[in-house]
Amino acid sequence: MATKNAVFMRLLAFRKRLMNVILKGEKSVMKVMKLKRKLLAGLLTLCMAVGMAVPAFAANGPSSGDYSSAYLRLGNSEDGYQTLFANSGQIDDVSGAVYDKASNTVTLTNYNNPTNILVANEMGDDLKLKLVGDNHISSLVVYGFGWGGNLEIIGDGSLTINENKTSSAAIAFMAEGTQGSLKVGSEATVTAYKMPDAPHMATYSAQFISQRLNLSRSQEILKQSLL
Repeated sequence: MATKNAVFMRLLAFRKRLMNVILKGEKSVMKVMKLKRKLLAGLLTLCMAVGMAVPAFAANGPSSGDYSSAYLRLGNSEDGYQTLFANSGQIDDVSGAVYDKASNTVTLTNYNNPTNILVANEMGDDLKLKLVGDNHISSLVVYGFGWGGNLEIIGDGSLTINENKTSSAAIAFMAEGTQGSLKVGSEATVTAYKMPDAPHMATYSAQFISQRLNLSRSQEILKQSLL
């Protein structure tokens, strides 16, 4: 048990560093990939310590328990982040954004903050993002960490991501042993811009399912982030 806990705490530390690198828009490919390799090595070590295969738990709703770090946040590294949900219970009142735990749905209503990141961590495989009106953010980041890291975008509104082309990844799915699936509903419109000369931000695993997504040479999702 002591070995398991020690490995798990080291794993959490590496993961925290990796999350900080992604959210700060780190442009060093080598730094990002080095941290990812350490994280994967930690996962394998943890599995060997407890004598089991790599965990991949499809789960609905945010994770819970002693080691849970489920949260939903909006913001950026300069101005700070506001919390829509966290297991700690600290919730901020965010204009134009609200989270409903019963349906595991984030609703954006004319949320116009093109410098802010929307980040979800351990929020389960049934997390939904409902769009109402016209919405703007700089990046959409989803972490699974063995619990669940899917996202379905619903509603009849629109979402523009990274229109200022300052985020290295407009959409980043850190599946971390989960399915990592992004689905866009038939009534929702998502437009994502690619940063010029953006570094390759490969993820562990991800799927990309879309019915209405604007993908052109000038408005292009970082496809390499969703392999």
